[in-house]
Amino acid sequence: GQATQACLATDRGTLQLFNPLPLPWTGWVQLPRQKVPRWVELPPLASRPATDAPVPPAGVEWQGRTLRNARVQAAFAADGALQTLVIDGREVAFDGRAAFPVLYPDRPSNYDAWDIDRHSLALGQPVTTAVHFRREPTSPDRVVFTFTRKLGRASTLTLRHELRAGEAVLRITAEVDWHESHTLLRLHFPTTYRGRHARFGAPFGSTLRCQQPGDPQAEAQWEVPGSRW
Repeated sequence: GQATQACLATDRGTLQLFNPLPLPWTGWVQLPRQKVPRWVELPPLASRPATDAPVPPAGVEWQGRTLRNARVQAAFAADGALQTLVIDGREVAFDGRAAFPVLYPDRPSNYDAWDIDRHSLALGQPVTTAVHFRREPTSPDRVVFTFTRKLGRASTLTLRHELRAGEAVLRITAEVDWHESHTLLRLHFPTTYRGRHARFGAPFGSTLRCQQPGDPQAEAQWEVPGSRW
């Protein structure tokens, strides 16, 4: 993943960029009073002057509905589904379509404003409405694809897929104009990965949760903390 970086001013008034992680960090940083972001390479637990200007990586290419930089390739179907995702030479194996929305009925037996009944997740209906595809105005360091579609009776969903030069991550942002009632919305990314457990961060530690169907005790823990994953 990508880390956050801090900007520090020294006693001489020189702007410094600090990496708080014990790992090297690279990425694009928007500096004060500058219109365009700058490529930054920071060593672990160290800082460098913001005036340092390492050679930026090769830019982002696009063709049709395919995005590509030196580390990531992503291809999309006409309906907005993510068909191919390759990161540093390794392809993510999807189990069907990926990045597609599903609507679920939300009418719990008790506590309408709080509970989600477990059986609701077996009643989802994939959204199949028409998709409007657009490529946002781009720059040499990034390209953005957007897919907009209607949801339910009166809502809309816009998925923004952003690829930046040099990064090993495809950034996905969901913008939802929501007007539905008693309805849940989920975005699915099914893969062929079949790990049995996932570890989720929680205050003062972490907890394991099952990822596959199992006994009633395990399935009763289908809600998980997501403060850190």
